[in-house]
Amino acid sequence: MDFKKPLLVDPDKPCTKKQLAQEMGISLTTLQKLLKEAGIVVPRKLIPPKLKREILDKLGW
Repeated sequence: MDFKKPLLVDPDKPCTKKQLAQEMGISLTTLQKLLKEAGIVVPRKLIPPKLKREILDKLGW
């Protein structure tokens, strides 16, 4: 299933997991599941741009 959408926000801007999920067009639960499956650990606070780009790359966005 190809549910990937183009990002609406700059990947170089810090965000929370909830904001990242909204940008990706998926639910927070789905994002957390994808992160867990990919073995990506995300901090509780804002996701820094470097980690955000890494997440997007690993998840194929």
